[in-house]
Amino acid sequence: MTSLPAHVLDPIRADPDGEAAWGVLSDWLQQADDPRGELVAVDRELERTPWAARGRALRDRRRELLDRHRELEPPADGVRLQVSWFRGYWRTATVDLDPDDDAPLAGLRALLAHPCAALLRELEIDLGGRVHLLNNVDAVLAERDWPVLHALTVRSRPPWPVFSPLDEARARMPALRRLSLVGEYTDSFVDDLDPGGVTHLSLTGSVGPDAVEVAARHPGIRALSLDLFEHPDGADAALAVQRLPPLDHLGLRGLQGVAAFVAHASCEVRDLDLSMGDLDDEAAAVLARRSDALRVERLDVRDCRLTEAGIDALRQAFPEVLADHQEPGAAAGRFAVRVRAQTLRGLRGSAMTHHAAYRRAEARTAWASVARLAEVAADREEEIRAWEALGGLASDLGDLDGAERLQRRVLAWRPSDRGALQSLALTRRTQGRTHEAEELLERAVALAPERTELAAELATLQMVLGRLSAASDTIDAARQREREARRERARTFSIAGMIRQQQGRLEEAEDAYREALQREMDPAGALPIRLNIGQVRWLLGRVDAARDTYEGVATSARELGIPQFEAAALADLGHLHLNGGRMQEAIAALEAAEPLLVRRGDLPKLGNVRINLGAARLSNGDLDGAEQALRAGIDAMQRSGNRQWAAIGKSSLANVHLERGDREAGEALCREVLAEQVALGDRWSAASTRTQLADLHLARGEPAQARALLEAAAADAVAARNTRWAAWVRAEQARVVHLEHPEGAVDAYRAALAGLEPIGDDALTGRALLYLGVCEPTALEAARQRLEAAADRGGLDQVATVEAYHAGRDVGAGTFADWLRQLPS
Repeated sequence: MTSLPAHVLDPIRADPDGEAAWGVLSDWLQQADDPRGELVAVDRELERTPWAARGRALRDRRRELLDRHRELEPPADGVRLQVSWFRGYWRTATVDLDPDDDAPLAGLRALLAHPCAALLRELEIDLGGRVHLLNNVDAVLAERDWPVLHALTVRSRPPWPVFSPLDEARARMPALRRLSLVGEYTDSFVDDLDPGGVTHLSLTGSVGPDAVEVAARHPGIRALSLDLFEHPDGADAALAVQRLPPLDHLGLRGLQGVAAFVAHASCEVRDLDLSMGDLDDEAAAVLARRSDALRVERLDVRDCRLTEAGIDALRQAFPEVLADHQEPGAAAGRFAVRVRAQTLRGLRGSAMTHHAAYRRAEARTAWASVARLAEVAADREEEIRAWEALGGLASDLGDLDGAERLQRRVLAWRPSDRGALQSLALTRRTQGRTHEAEELLERAVALAPERTELAAELATLQMVLGRLSAASDTIDAARQREREARRERARTFSIAGMIRQQQGRLEEAEDAYREALQREMDPAGALPIRLNIGQVRWLLGRVDAARDTYEGVATSARELGIPQFEAAALADLGHLHLNGGRMQEAIAALEAAEPLLVRRGDLPKLGNVRINLGAARLSNGDLDGAEQALRAGIDAMQRSGNRQWAAIGKSSLANVHLERGDREAGEALCREVLAEQVALGDRWSAASTRTQLADLHLARGEPAQARALLEAAAADAVAARNTRWAAWVRAEQARVVHLEHPEGAVDAYRAALAGLEPIGDDALTGRALLYLGVCEPTALEAARQRLEAAADRGGLDQVATVEAYHAGRDVGAGTFADWLRQLPS
């Protein structure tokens, strides 16, 4: 493959995501017959249109290029490699050296010299225990420039290498910001280490508290992680920490003498990791009292010497405690108690594994083992813990009555146990006893008002019950507590956003979701928040922004390997395109979502996607494909018990019958759907179905029946606050006037248009102008312009409107005359 000249590569080095620079690179490579030229062009186009039919074709072409040009693949001798691609180059690379290779650095050298590695952003190297001197790796890395590399990790397994500061390599990495090293450290190494522009530094090995001085000397450090297993002096660490600048993260894993550390340490750090140290209950109490001095938002105390008392002390002071702690018990019996607790967790996990694999006998055996532990418990505390495990297992296995009995037994002994109240509330909610669940959560919140996660759960339940004012009050109180403690959490803002969204306060909802997104550190946890933002943007009419949001979530979810969020984003994207009249794009997105949902067995979401897919195929003229998708969607909704969406699917299926000319079958199905919608109280959908039936009566010249249906449709639309449909019903009512009193038709159509204009819907206004055009031909040109404008913005959302648009593009054509003949004369 061709080596790139500096004048082509330098602009990309200066701006790795610059579109113009990548366009120049793609053109230059294609002129040089380098296969990466087309790969760059394909990748850039795929970023712009990832889900439409064009996106599918681009992905197929990309796979074909990679399969055909094996020279794009890296050398495999002595190394294992995983890469992610970006526009013909590797964006990230993870390299594992073969521990059985006698010359491991030869394979590493060949790999790092590969042309596709020139623009690496992240590089991780596992030395496999074969390389003993890091300066050899330093020399290999220093053989080329790494202009955009911002993250470097070098790790190994014992025997660890003796590290050098990697000075030569880092001199050729001007953009390096994250450096993680594992090895045998010496005092001289720490003394010589100059992080330069590094902001995130992680050192693992026999490093001591004096390594904190590195960050103290370099205020650009934002995150520092150290493993201190061989250096137990917590007092020295406390003195060093006091000289630190504010940090996003400080990790002091394996610190001994934690009591001395927490008694004297003072710094500002967002995330503190004290895991695997000797933190005990007494030191935890000191740490809780000194939380203001440390200004910590998240605390990791996993595998420390804590009992429940110590954990409770920390929970009161810190909003997020990551605590995989030992169970309480006397010091001499702590290990035995911990083993027993782990056995309970292990047995519960085993039972769930067998249950998921339909191995009922094995699941019952695991259940019996947990029950046996309850019988032989050494004391009441162990017995109660066994009951808790049994209650959780019963709930997992679907035995809600059994779970309730066990959870009530725990509460009989521990009436103020917040965890037991919360577990029983979840069981009651699953049983459908939602008001009892609400009372239990209210008790839990009253017992621990500082536990805002309980308040968040209560607010969520109140929102489900439709008590939006109560939910708003609950979550606002929780947010106030978090503000006062300077511990605002993503979930609290996210729930506040959902409540505001249901209240119709969309701008406030988007603001709350944005705040949640800023506080959510986990990329996977950010996906549902981003989906909610997309929904709010759509409701606010910012369709392009909503589309970009959904496409971004789908891409992120696919990269993270989380199919449920990829499916959800694609489903919403398909629905958005369907409502916007972009049928090809809708079909592409919905067809991509369908297999993901089939694999997950998510019937309600699958039914929703199939019904929307049927509607899109119907609008696209594929009647057979539409009927197949709609019948499958209706079946999925009926099996999941969702009668409302099953009725919506039947309504679209009625349109299929009507399009085939089978008016009798279509009308019969419409009447069946209307009866179901009335029984369900779904007045929003009923307004549309009544209008559809009225249209059939108008086509048969039966204005009296149409008038009655439209009057009821108008009442439904007003009751459902569907102003758009209420305005459209007036246009349909004008057609009744046209049939019964032709002399009043023009005034009726103009009155309907006056009601439609403020709605701003060019598609519906265009249709109303077509109706008026029967009486006043001059209105036909205005109708054509409105329908053209609707098409340009993707605003066509009904089969008849699409037909009107295509027929009306050339006013006076025979197809348009055919359309006019269907209108009342």
